[in-house]
Amino acid sequence: MFLYIVLVGQAVVYATEFIEHNRRQGSPGENLRAEKWKQPPEGVFKVNIAESKFSECKMGVGVLVRDSSGQMLAALAEEKVEQGDGLWRMAKAVWLGLQFCQDIGFNTFLLECPNAALVSLILNSTGCCIE
Repeated sequence: MFLYIVLVGQAVVYATEFIEHNRRQGSPGENLRAEKWKQPPEGVFKVNIAESKFSECKMGVGVLVRDSSGQMLAALAEEKVEQGDGLWRMAKAVWLGLQFCQDIGFNTFLLECPNAALVSLILNSTGCCIE
């Protein structure tokens, strides 16, 4: 039990550092601005997602789940073997974040994605075409 608590604590620290670093840095070629975390409505959970490219075939994913008071409830920090551009990596990070939330029992939440292009594609009711 002690080892599990220590590992969870370390995962929270690493995921927090990862997400905060990416908020300050942004991904190359993206027009991102750092924003202060905004609390969700009372009784709603908020999920923050971040990704980072480590090499041509490796990426990192960070996921934080917080309640309306800002208390961290869960965190995930993972390295994945993936290729693709920033939009692909962020889509993969969102997918992993959604899977993580479902796996740990968070079924209703607000998900914050810092990639405006991906948010636009997700919200686009006409669909997405690939040439």
